[in-house]
Amino acid sequence: MFDFSWRTLHIYPLLAALATAHRPKNYLEIGSWKGDSIAAILDAYNGLDRVLVCDPFFGHCGGPKSPAFLEPKMRKHGFKGELQILHGLSQELLRPHLETSGEVFDLALIDGDHNYEPAWIDITTVVPRSRITLVHDLDHDTVWKAFRQYVQKHAHLDFMVTAEHQGTGVIFNPQAGTSFGKGTKAILHGAEPVVKNLPKREKKTETL
Repeated sequence: MFDFSWRTLHIYPLLAALATAHRPKNYLEIGSWKGDSIAAILDAYNGLDRVLVCDPFFGHCGGPKSPAFLEPKMRKHGFKGELQILHGLSQELLRPHLETSGEVFDLALIDGDHNYEPAWIDITTVVPRSRITLVHDLDHDTVWKAFRQYVQKHAHLDFMVTAEHQGTGVIFNPQAGTSFGKGTKAILHGAEPVVKNLPKREKKTETL
């Protein structure tokens, strides 16, 4: 199904709200940048036992060139669990790691390479192994195409799209044990009716 909400929800409060509602024990993040998304979760909910981060940390947009800052920042925000960092490209490192570990995540964020192939690899790697997956930066045609193709091909998935300025898709995977509940729908679109058609943004409506 396609359910689109145009309520403005920034990625950080959205992550915090979903974490508070669903109380994840583990969290996967592709693309941590300055660690603000993890900090937003920890400030709202401190029940994470494990965090796995995959990021090349190459200083993109003024971000850090080393992951050394991340654990101290997380501890400052109250994190007491286990942090594991895969330092490199997610499309190269993550799938072999997850195939070996067999880990399934309660919550995941994909905010990595915005080119189509890396975005597609990230989505196809993470969504089957995550109960709730957020895909950020849908305002990039290539990320939007990968997201849209994936949810079209997997009819069992529940998903919504927020209209915050960069666009975030939220995918709930019933096969991994999660689906939309009344509380989650309230988080995503409040009292507004759900818009059941594609966004009227020309760059996001390419024919598949």
